[in-house]
Amino acid sequence: RPEQLRIAEPGEVPVCEGVVVAHAFQGAHLDLHIENAAAISGRIIVRQANPEALSRWLAGARVGVACSA
Repeated sequence: RPEQLRIAEPGEVPVCEGVVVAHAFQGAHLDLHIENAAAISGRIIVRQANPEALSRWLAGARVGVACSA
């Protein structure tokens, strides 16, 4: 589920990596669309409540994805 995923912090081991290809502002949160060949659809959606997410992870940025327990 998108709300269980997050962008990995520096030094943290991600469960997978990908490239940010799109953003979708949903009012209270931002969905980051991350291209990843291992995903069935080719993309992973990571939901971010952080208002800085749009400027912090620009399209084209390579990111690691972590999973919250």
